[in-house]
Amino acid sequence: MKRFNVTGLCVPEEDYMVDISGKIAQIKKLVDRRSYFTINRGRQYGKTTTLHELRKRLSGEYLVIKISFEGLGDESFDSPERFCPTFIWQMEKALQLEHSTHEAADFKGLSRYITDMCNGEKIVLMIDEVDKVTNNRVFIHFLNKSLIWRIEMSKSKGRKSRRKTPWDDEEELSATQMFLKEEYESRYVARHRKVCESGEAEMINSYVPSKCPFCGGVEFVKRGLTASGVQRYLCACKKTFNPLYPVNRAHAMMKMFLNAHSGFLRDDLQAI
Repeated sequence: MKRFNVTGLCVPEEDYMVDISGKIAQIKKLVDRRSYFTINRGRQYGKTTTLHELRKRLSGEYLVIKISFEGLGDESFDSPERFCPTFIWQMEKALQLEHSTHEAADFKGLSRYITDMCNGEKIVLMIDEVDKVTNNRVFIHFLNKSLIWRIEMSKSKGRKSRRKTPWDDEEELSATQMFLKEEYESRYVARHRKVCESGEAEMINSYVPSKCPFCGGVEFVKRGLTASGVQRYLCACKKTFNPLYPVNRAHAMMKMFLNAHSGFLRDDLQAI
């Protein structure tokens, strides 16, 4: 039997609540546009429930990392040297990873850590209880750095997703537009199944790397799975990688080569 819950997180299957699917769809558009936004209301207005439903909606398409500044001492925001290790600890706890010995004394080191850990996956960061920040200058500096990282990553991509259709941002579609959009998306999903859904992840994980692709060392341990279900490893050199890293790197190098030498034709590359 459902009940009226006024003390915390509401669960649609257990509690009476209004339909917020439209609100979630609007928020997802902000996420897809890689926008920063805040959810700010008084107590018991449904902020936690909204974040919970948004996280469920984004899972599978994004790696969602939800952290909270609740309970952190004032010293955590005294300086970048204190903030960065605390932030890393929060992320590892959210991803249920073993605590690493990675040291990030500044935002540059934090950027390297996040880049290595995420391994190119699309990330959504949710920060709860952000009003607990006691030193706004340090946190705003972090947000500014995050914006710079996002701009640099956007420039490096340079291509629009083939999954998008001309009507993704439209609120009202005609019957023909809706049919074309749904048909295209269904065909795209059928041809781009995730490795965790196709069984490829199990095959990939059966291969155990013999050495770290960064330093060549052999002292590395398992460190959770990627959002696609592929095994992630942590080396003694503080770098993370997975069995696909050499292939992905070779592919990236080939793309860079082709972009720099646009005169090559695809037929001419078949014999390379």
